Amino acid sequence: MAKPGGEEVLASTLNSQFDQLGIIILAIATMGIIQGEKANGMMAFILTRPVSITSYLNSKLLTHFILAVLCISLGYAMSLGYTSYLFTSVPIMRALIALAFYCIWLLFIITFVAMMSTFFNSTPFIALISIGVLFICRFCAGLHPFLDVINPASNSLYATTIIMTGDIEKWYSFNIIVTLLLVLSMMAIMHHFIAKKKF
Repeated sequence: MAKPGGEEVLASTLNSQFDQLGIIILAIATMGIIQGEKANGMMAFILTRPVSITSYLNSKLLTHFILAVLCISLGYAMSLGYTSYLFTSVPIMRALIALAFYCIWLLFIITFVAMMSTFFNSTPFIALISIGVLFICRFCAGLHPFLDVINPASNSLYATTIIMTGDIEKWYSFNIIVTLLLVLSMMAIMHHFIAKKKF
């Protein structure tokens, strides 16, 4: 059997380990991001203070996103290191651009789980529906060019493509814009839901 190249090994690490086990861990880690504070009354207490709903949501999402990016970056750096040592080296710039695309997918994951945490009160149900929807998005990535433009999980697919080939296509930017618009839409929905005190 031919020895795989470093690009192939690193891409499979990002595609299989991070995108399968990583989604489950992220969903479980963030399923109580808002639900926990709803349940114990802390969110209602915080919002009676001079704290806006926007600031509250931004702090929650930004904190969890930064933590997720740091953890993913650490694992990615370790994977890049042993891939370069055991197989062939991967260009650093190519690996960093791929990580940036993957982080956009991470932002969508965290925002979606936070939205589910805002809507529902059962943490197992939040985790179950989040993992189910996110896996469906990931499995649909690459099925059709139009779906890839509107599917946030395509950023993960683009990340592995960039690692493998180094090519960055023009339509990748459209998917980034759509993903960021979806994130902003979900934040607006969460803001409206909390403002109406439907929790």
